[in-house]
Amino acid sequence: MQQNRLRYRSLKKRLIDLGLIQKELARKIGLSQSAMSERMNGNVEFTAGEMKQIMDVLGIPAEDLYRYFIEEMIPPVTTSKLSQKGRKKS
Repeated sequence: MQQNRLRYRSLKKRLIDLGLIQKELARKIGLSQSAMSERMNGNVEFTAGEMKQIMDVLGIPAEDLYRYFIEEMIPPVTTSKLSQKGRKKS
């Protein structure tokens, strides 16, 4: 079974849009390139402080925290899960 890992798609897109690479972002917030890579690949979670620093560096407003970090933590709900919820047990 494949483990659900965070992918940070929106964060990666933001970096691309700003013409930055992970290595530059890592340096700006005081992480090593490998530590940033571990986080961006979902192997290690960002701390609240790291999220705040990233948002400051990338100009992400506080109201967009969910879009860039939190929504990646919530597994998607499939329609099969939804249909099972509404069924009565016989």
